[in-house]
Amino acid sequence: MNPSMDWSQRLQLLFLSHLCLTGSSKAAGELCVDNGRETEQVFSVSGDAAMLTSTLVDLNGFNYRSIPYNISWYDPRTGTELSREKGKTLVRGKTLWIFNITMEDAGDYECVVRLPTECYKKVALLIVNHTNPEECGRPEKAQQVLTNTATSFLNCPLSDHIREVDNYSIQWYKDCEPIVKDDPLWNRFSYVSHNAMELLQVEVVTLEDHAFYTCTMTFTLEGLSGRISETINSLVNVEYCLEPKVVEPANEIIKADLGSSFSKMCRVFVPSVGNKHCANLNWIVRENSISKIVSERIFQESQRGNLSEEKEGVWLERSLKFLMVEEEDFYINYTCKVSSDRGSPSASFTLQPTDPNYLFPIGVLLITLVLVFTVSIVVYHHFKINIMLSLRRMFPLLHTNTDSDGKLYDAYVAYPRVQKDEVPREDQPVELVMGLMGFGEDSDRHKEEIC
Repeated sequence: MNPSMDWSQRLQLLFLSHLCLTGSSKAAGELCVDNGRETEQVFSVSGDAAMLTSTLVDLNGFNYRSIPYNISWYDPRTGTELSREKGKTLVRGKTLWIFNITMEDAGDYECVVRLPTECYKKVALLIVNHTNPEECGRPEKAQQVLTNTATSFLNCPLSDHIREVDNYSIQWYKDCEPIVKDDPLWNRFSYVSHNAMELLQVEVVTLEDHAFYTCTMTFTLEGLSGRISETINSLVNVEYCLEPKVVEPANEIIKADLGSSFSKMCRVFVPSVGNKHCANLNWIVRENSISKIVSERIFQESQRGNLSEEKEGVWLERSLKFLMVEEEDFYINYTCKVSSDRGSPSASFTLQPTDPNYLFPIGVLLITLVLVFTVSIVVYHHFKINIMLSLRRMFPLLHTNTDSDGKLYDAYVAYPRVQKDEVPREDQPVELVMGLMGFGEDSDRHKEEIC
């Protein structure tokens, strides 16, 4: 309330608000904004209960937590306001509950939402159908699909009702037969509750599971008891896809050379029957989809699919390409994500630089050492004496003992002496004298004797 208003203005506003929120016994004559009809019709049968819901509060977008408002329901045929009538009607928030429905209850019901300065109205339609004695289900049926040979679920279409009631229980029927929990005859069927969702799980679906399934909710609401049923026409789809399985990548670490090209394949197997394709692959990095433009340095190729020859299903593939690996590409998760109505698995890999390669320099070093050793052996074998003599001349102090030189014989040339005035003859003999002589002083003495 505005602080600048005087007391008289405040009292007038409070009085008008009281009149608007109180309403009257009839909606007729009020100048309310007409919002037409609710788009969703409500179907019921005799003996059941029905819940009519108004969308006026959500439709007009006012802040109902801070602005006072009032909701009233009316029967336009009589103009009377509907309130809690024992065993028949109950107004709870924006919903109108009608119990023990008869054919006379069919028709329009008007909801009026009053604010301090204006009001809105909208009509909801209740249709009451005759039941067919030869059918156990309801005349109006929802349609849901089961997947052949797989485990599938039927969803009871009463989630909105379940959120409003105080207590409830669910009973499922297949055609006219009740599905009994823990009964061996119904071992493929089980009840599943998840939040406000009531599901019927059917394992290993067969073509015989094509039937009418009815879920009946028995409930209590503010002391009143009721029952609501919905029937599902269940179809069995012979062409189906099951949950995809990612084979590659395998949440692994892959190493690549800096500056080289690189590619990684995403391979996914989808168990399926028929030509139905129900999965899409996408490469993601840092929560962003990788480009599909082939001129980019990093891009993903188009998705390919091949039928499996080993088992029923299809192989899906999508390749990730690096034209050149750069430093910024390392230590990042690259994820292949699968989008499917049967599940969305994903797998990733991390790119890391390759370890330094020490094998090549080690191999070159070993080969060089082998060659040097081989050459050294050959040289030593052919020039052993020359090497020993050279070392003895260069380092005489280190070679005082000559017994181990390996030399066994000395060879000398003996020739006759020629006098000063004598002319040598051509036929004068020259003799080669060999003896078992060692090195050292004795060897020199023998030389003098021979000469």
